[in-house]
Amino acid sequence: MRQIRKGFHLTKVEFDEILRWKLGDLFSRQEKLRASNTNDAIRFTTRAAFAIESGDFDYELEVRVGLLTALPGVGVPVAAAVLAICEPRRYAVLDSTSWEQLFGKPKRSFTINDYKKFMQLVHRLAANAYADRVAKAG
Repeated sequence: MRQIRKGFHLTKVEFDEILRWKLGDLFSRQEKLRASNTNDAIRFTTRAAFAIESGDFDYELEVRVGLLTALPGVGVPVAAAVLAICEPRRYAVLDSTSWEQLFGKPKRSFTINDYKKFMQLVHRLAANAYADRVAKAG
């Protein structure tokens, strides 16, 4: 979709599909909270979020997540899912299971700073895995 749509954005239908996947059984529980998220609001907000580009990944992540979480019913883990589905080579899904696997301790709620810390470790692990693969091949 990013190659097709100029001013990349998500529609309400696409956004809700991501939320339904991420929230699972909790999707219907938050429906009233998300009811004010119109197609226009989602289109404009996601367009603004994906328009942010910076050489500083942490800054870009913080602004993008901040914009997405301005939508009612969207917390940091949902914003992370939106980013991960739309840009899977740059972002990862954040949840309590992945956090515990990487950091060795449980966590149930997340802030933007938690997501930055999580992504720093994911990127470091990916870079190390790539370096190991190159070393073994060469």
